[in-house]
Amino acid sequence: MRSVVAADPHRTAGGPLTRLRVFLGAIALAALTGLVTAQDASACDAPLPNVPDTTDMVAWQEALESVESVLADCASRTDARYLQGRLLDGLGRHQDALAAFEAMLDVDVALPRAVEAQGWSAIARQHTRLDAHADAAAAYERALDVRPDDATLKVSYARTLLRLGRAPEVLAVLATFDSFEGDLLRAAAYEQVGAYENAERLLESLLNNLPEALDVAKRTRTRVQYANLLSAEGRTSEAQAVLGRVNDDPPGDLVSLRAIFDAWLAAGVEDGMLPAFAGLEPDRLARDATLALDVATVHERAGQFDRAEPLVDAVLARTGLTEAERERAEAKAGRLAYHAGRYSEARQRFERLIDAGSTEADLALWAGLTSFQQGDHTAAVSYLELARDAEPERTFVWQALASAYVADGRWDAAAQAYEQLKALQPLDAESLFSFGWALYETGRSDDATATWNEACQMGYRQACVDGAPRQ
Repeated sequence: MRSVVAADPHRTAGGPLTRLRVFLGAIALAALTGLVTAQDASACDAPLPNVPDTTDMVAWQEALESVESVLADCASRTDARYLQGRLLDGLGRHQDALAAFEAMLDVDVALPRAVEAQGWSAIARQHTRLDAHADAAAAYERALDVRPDDATLKVSYARTLLRLGRAPEVLAVLATFDSFEGDLLRAAAYEQVGAYENAERLLESLLNNLPEALDVAKRTRTRVQYANLLSAEGRTSEAQAVLGRVNDDPPGDLVSLRAIFDAWLAAGVEDGMLPAFAGLEPDRLARDATLALDVATVHERAGQFDRAEPLVDAVLARTGLTEAERERAEAKAGRLAYHAGRYSEARQRFERLIDAGSTEADLALWAGLTSFQQGDHTAAVSYLELARDAEPERTFVWQALASAYVADGRWDAAAQAYEQLKALQPLDAESLFSFGWALYETGRSDDATATWNEACQMGYRQACVDGAPRQ
C-alpha cells in the first residue's frame, strides 16, 4: 500500500511557479527601490532659492517653504539647513533659526572645517539675537577652535565678550589684532574698565586718521562711540557737537542708525537724531521694528505725528514680529489715531489690546481719554479708574479722572478726585474752577466760593464776578 504523505508547505513554497513569482517580485521591488533612490537623489540635487533681495516678508516665506520642501525629501542637506536658518532669521523666528543651524551640524557625516565654523558662527548669532550672550560666546569659541585665525570670528567673539562685561578678555583677544573693528572694540573695552584716557586717545587717533573716502558707516560709528564716551564723562556739549557732524552725513545702515539713536539719547537731546532719519524709507527702517518704533516715539513727542505714522504702519505691515513688538506697534498706532482725531479707530485698537490681556503701558488711560473725546463719559470713568488703580500717584490720571467725573455729573467723586489731585500738586486755575463747581454741586458753597476766588486771582476770568473775586 502506498502511503499518503501530507504536503509540506515549505517544500511547496519552493516550487517552480513560486520561485518565478519571487523572481518577478524581486525585479519589481528593485525597480521600485531604484525609483525611490532616484527621487531621493533628485531631491538632494535640487536647486535652492536665493535669499530674497527685498523687504517683502511674503517673498521670504515663499523661499522658506521652497527650502523646507527640499528638506522634506533630503534632510541631510547642510546647505539647505543653513539657508533655512537664514530665512527663519530674516522672518524674526530666531528660536527656529537656532534649531535649523543646530540641525545643520547634527549630521552623521564629516563636515568641511569651513562649514563647521560657519555653523557654529550662525548658532552664536542666533544666541545673540535671543540675548543668550554666554551661549553665544561658547559657540564662537567652538568656531574659533576650528578656524583660530578667522578675523571676523575674532571680532564677533570680542563683541560678545564685551556684552558680557569681560573687557580684560576682549583686550587679550585683540592684543595682536590690527583693524578698524578691533580698534573700536578695544576702545569700548578700555571704557568698560574705566580707562577713559586710553579709550579717548584711541578714538581721537581713529578720527584724525580716517580718510575722507572711508565709508560713511565707519565714520559714523567712530563719531558715535566717541560721543558716547564724552557723555559718559559728563562732557555733554562736546558729545552733542560730535553727533551734530553725524547728522550732516547720515549712514543708511540700520546698525549705525541704531547707534546714532542711542548716542543722542545718551547725550541728553532726544530729538537731536531726527535729521539722520529724515530721508530713510519707512519700509527699510521697519526691518528693525524696535528702532522704527523708537524713532516714531520721538516724532510723536515732538508733535510730528505725520512722520511717526508711516513708520508704525510699516512695522505693522511686517511679518515675523514678536508679540511684544506687535502690541507696542498697535498701541502706538492707537495713540497716533487719537492725535489725528480718529477716535473710533483709536478706541478699537486700545480695547482690542486690553481684551487680549496686553501689558502694554497706559492702555486704560488712552482708552479713557478716547472715550471722553467720543462723549462716552461713563466708559471714560471706568477706564480711567483702572488707570488710577494701576498708578495712584500719577497726577495726570487724577486730572483726567476728575474731568470725566464732572462730565458724567458725578460731583462727589469729582470733588474727591480734585482733593486728591491737590494733595499731589498745586491745581492750575482751570482745575480750581472745575473743583469749585464740584464743591458747589455737593452743597459746599463756601468752599466753592473760596476755590473760585483762588482761580480768579490766578487770572481765570470765568471764576470771577464782573472781573473781581466773589463776595
